[in-house]
Amino acid sequence: MFRFIKEFFNKGLKCERLGHIPETKIVKIRKEDNGLNCLMKDYEAEIDYCERCYKPLTEPKIIKQIDWYNSVSMPNSRWQELREKGYLIIH
Repeated sequence: MFRFIKEFFNKGLKCERLGHIPETKIVKIRKEDNGLNCLMKDYEAEIDYCERCYKPLTEPKIIKQIDWYNSVSMPNSRWQELREKGYLIIH
């Protein structure tokens, strides 16, 4: 009973015990570009998520480029995440 309550509020605990349930989703990601014309590019990418705890299980596989930007404004935490991973999941 106690394990059920803990796993109900923290889905990651159940995934540790039973394993992840993979599900493929198409998301929008943002990557830095070192070109002269643009600073950032947005891509449509395919990524595997856990259906239960929503943890990304694989790196995104780029399908196509959507848009590019000359200037981008984001909070510092998002810039830090972008620099650590090399990409940023928008939605």
